[in-house]
Amino acid sequence: FFKQKTAYEIYQCDWSSDVCSSDLFKEGILFDCAHNPDGIKALIDSISKLDYKKLIIVFDVMKDKDYESMSKLINKLNAKFILTKVNVSRAKDPSELKEYFDDYEIIYDVKEAVNHAKYIANENDLVIVAGSIFLVGEIYSFLNHLTPK
Repeated sequence: FFKQKTAYEIYQCDWSSDVCSSDLFKEGILFDCAHNPDGIKALIDSISKLDYKKLIIVFDVMKDKDYESMSKLINKLNAKFILTKVNVSRAKDPSELKEYFDDYEIIYDVKEAVNHAKYIANENDLVIVAGSIFLVGEIYSFLNHLTPK
């Protein structure tokens, strides 16, 4: 699955670089807290080192971020995007993002969005959650059966 990374290297969580995975990938999902254009560029660079068949990205962004630049950058990945919205007042409505994406679905419910991503992913596909720290936290908590405080 990895071209240049060992499982141990990927397992190590480095929040200073915004990339975090647990149990290698938590249920087959890579979490990245990329929440600005530079973070999206770093994500693009990081996943270029991975070997996968199809890329599926669950994406959400806050309306006070540079969502236009972020969306245009990440859309270059030739991925299937599942646009969603966390339950935070700052979250951008996914219907207002669709103009920036070529291949997308809108699923407002975050749990349904991640479950759909897992459902459509095949064995050698890569599922990524990115665009918002809130999104990563909500999905990570859901997958770990945690209740947010």
